[in-house]
Amino acid sequence: MNVADNAIVMLSGVSCVGKTTTAYEIIKKYPQFRRVSEIDLVRTIVRTAYARIADEEKLGRNQIIEKYEALFNSLTMSDFKTAKSQSEFLVPYVMEIILRQQRRRIPTIIEGAGIIPGTFFPNDCALPWMTESVILINLYLSDENEHFARRHLRSLERDYCENDTETRRIVSSARVDKNLELHNETLRLSHIHKNVFSIDTANQSPQNLADIIMGIVSEYFSKVDCKIKLDT
Repeated sequence: MNVADNAIVMLSGVSCVGKTTTAYEIIKKYPQFRRVSEIDLVRTIVRTAYARIADEEKLGRNQIIEKYEALFNSLTMSDFKTAKSQSEFLVPYVMEIILRQQRRRIPTIIEGAGIIPGTFFPNDCALPWMTESVILINLYLSDENEHFARRHLRSLERDYCENDTETRRIVSSARVDKNLELHNETLRLSHIHKNVFSIDTANQSPQNLADIIMGIVSEYFSKVDCKIKLDT
């Protein structure tokens, strides 16, 4: 398979479009990849902040944890405009992870609702470290009923204690703004940058979606010289 050993695959998309499940499916089939989630990014931010703030004795550990939980919930549940603004706080940490994994020659998937494509391509220009070895793929879910079903299943699995009305409200809110805006923004960027893609995940199993993504990744790297290639 044509994948560079310094490959980074960034997966964006709203909650319940399939980012995490698909990332795990990719890793099952391509174990050379590692996964970094949005939760990992936020935890890194919190650890960094806690070390500094604790030294200055401004906040206690419990207060830091509360702020961490608030930040994570806000990233996953905020509207598109707010999420885009919040995404900027993740940029230095995403950059650090990308550069570290590339130095180590570890292909990596970075996924999360806080990955907003436009943040990494300000004014339609890629940030300096968003090189050809980094691919950004937005996952878009066009079917509202399927989106509702996925959210409903997650609420049962994770004991969110949501009723159907609340689940429908959350899904509708995400779709009206964030889901469509992410898709449109990514499509526009894809006409400018060859390493940006948007995929409709409707009616796709995690296994099929993983194959689709890795097909895109393999085809992309077959056309781009990004150092050493990996075999599977």
